[in-house]
Amino acid sequence: MTKVQGQTVAERMQACHGFTSGFDYLRLFLALSVLTYHSFGVVYGVEAAYKTWMGPWRSIVGCVLPIFFALSGFLVAASLERTRKLTTFMMYRTLRIVPALAVEVTLSALLIGPVLTSLSFREYFAHPDTWSYFYNIIGHIHYYLPGVFEGNPRPQVNVSLWTIPYELECYIALFLLAVTGLVRRRLFLAVSLIVLMYLSVLGRGIFDVGGDVIRPPGLSLVGSFLAGVVFYQWRDRIVVSSKIFLLCALAMPFFMASVEGSFLGVFFAAYIAVYLGTFNPPKREFFVQGDYSYGIYLFAFPVQQLCVYLFPQYHNVLFNIGFSIVGSFLCAYVSWHLIEMQVLKKKKAVAERVQILVDDVSIKLRALISRH
Repeated sequence: MTKVQGQTVAERMQACHGFTSGFDYLRLFLALSVLTYHSFGVVYGVEAAYKTWMGPWRSIVGCVLPIFFALSGFLVAASLERTRKLTTFMMYRTLRIVPALAVEVTLSALLIGPVLTSLSFREYFAHPDTWSYFYNIIGHIHYYLPGVFEGNPRPQVNVSLWTIPYELECYIALFLLAVTGLVRRRLFLAVSLIVLMYLSVLGRGIFDVGGDVIRPPGLSLVGSFLAGVVFYQWRDRIVVSSKIFLLCALAMPFFMASVEGSFLGVFFAAYIAVYLGTFNPPKREFFVQGDYSYGIYLFAFPVQQLCVYLFPQYHNVLFNIGFSIVGSFLCAYVSWHLIEMQVLKKKKAVAERVQILVDDVSIKLRALISRH
């Protein structure tokens, strides 16, 4: 194995021809970590999820999503650099997220819902919540379908969707940084993020507990994403060091144990993500075939809810985790090969058509403005 310690992140990636498999394994691990955490709330109810989140486990559980977002920020910044036009970049991001999300939402509303609802077929489709559920596709999150999973300890259909609006905010923030050219002014970028997180601490952004979802502050996730962007821009200066990694791994749970600390831990999350991502273990044949982490993240919670609904006699977290890992892997496999990969194959053609449309509208607008 190529020596990792002492190399910069850029050198490590260059040695692996610009790609390291560690990011793929880390994404998969983080998606399964979210599934595991959710099982406690799915099986035992929101009170159990609340106790898990607010208890000593929060310092560990709270690290998962920030690392996930930091990893995403690093990789998406690399994608931005490879893409010449911003409209193309945004189209690529949209095509990566929306198709699988739209299919998951549609299957939940039009397949799981009508089959499992306690309402009649007519009542279900006449209910406004059935159709408002489709707002999830555009980031306006709804957790309930009428009469669905109402006997489960947690009646939400898919709690994992709460991060979608913040993912969209991440892409919008990166788009604005790219438009203004600030994304390449890396010192300004790093200092600005530090100031933003410090101001968030002063503003006492709070953890959302109780209600629909138990979660870290959304702004801290956006901060983690931007920290990943910062690390990508500074990749030629950041050293891959096991000592720094150990320090970050010990410090981050400490920060995540407090409300304010979640904002200050974003750079720790970024280093952990990048350090682990720059390793390059061999990829097993199954993982070479596709990227299943997004599909697992999207489909896991409905699968977990189905497990509780179908097997009430197995009221056990371990059974739920095992069933859900298998079920969500199957869903992710189908999603990747039938939806995500097929869309990505055509992304260049779609982006070119969108660019032509944008250019045409731009020309017409300029002509209209010049007349007046």
